[in-house]
Amino acid sequence: MGCRLRQNGDNGKSFALYEVMATSKPAPVKVRRGSAKEISVLAWIQDAYGNVLLVQQTSGKKLWSLPGGKVRTDEPIKGALRREIREEIGLTVASARVVDLFDRPQRCGLAILFQTKLRKGKLKLPPKEIRDARFVSKLPTNSTPSVRYFWARQFPPLIASGNNLDF
Repeated sequence: MGCRLRQNGDNGKSFALYEVMATSKPAPVKVRRGSAKEISVLAWIQDAYGNVLLVQQTSGKKLWSLPGGKVRTDEPIKGALRREIREEIGLTVASARVVDLFDRPQRCGLAILFQTKLRKGKLKLPPKEIRDARFVSKLPTNSTPSVRYFWARQFPPLIASGNNLDF
């Protein structure tokens, strides 16, 4: 495409108007299928004691994960968070804000972590998807990479932060 300057004006004043002219066919937009990042939403839910809610998957390696899952095509990100929380633990999100990101270029994935507050209710786990759910103060050894990543960033070791007490 090219541009051409046109000067117009009545009453003695001139101004510039750029006119876009097609010089050739526009180049086709090349989008490779499967080349976009897969986006996941995860909920960081804490109880009154600071323990974090983890869910254990029923399939595969039965790893512990934060509640959440993949964003569907054309689904708003916060809508995906609400849907995943309802599907995995049967509760409703009261509020959520983005607190961290986990970019995994080697896996073509991006995980968005939300600090999430829930409406009061009782956990309802779908037995085909979630084996167990618990509030924990220590990270289980069989956790997903995203849980390990976010846990390390949300709970840096006390020694590194200088908050240890020597007796």
